[in-house]
Amino acid sequence: ADHAWEAWCLSHLGEAAWTAAEALRDPETGHHLGYLHDAVLGGLAPQLAGIGADEQVDLHRIVLLHRCPSALRTPPGIHWALREHQATLVALGAALCLLSRSEQREALASASDSLVAGRVSPDLVILQVVEE
Repeated sequence: ADHAWEAWCLSHLGEAAWTAAEALRDPETGHHLGYLHDAVLGGLAPQLAGIGADEQVDLHRIVLLHRCPSALRTPPGIHWALREHQATLVALGAALCLLSRSEQREALASASDSLVAGRVSPDLVILQVVEE
């Protein structure tokens, strides 16, 4: 199945873009975090007003890792996940924009820690920080 995705990516992205995407694949997880970064900042995801570029990428990474981690293994999966979870990302972005930049970073760090520990949903962690 991975070979079919690789062929699709090569034909749709072109050799240069696919080679770059593969070079940035996280060797430990197999996730295309570099591609996610470029997709978010390149306009494939809605731009979230009031949230810095790094924070936008982090929010997308956290939400997609929580909701559909396997989608991060391929560029087409990332495209699908960005569309599928757009409403959640926009809603969480709207909540985060109520915070200062340092508070946004703290909320995202807490959400990431929660994701790693498998405790509370990272979405809920973000909303709890905004409520405080």
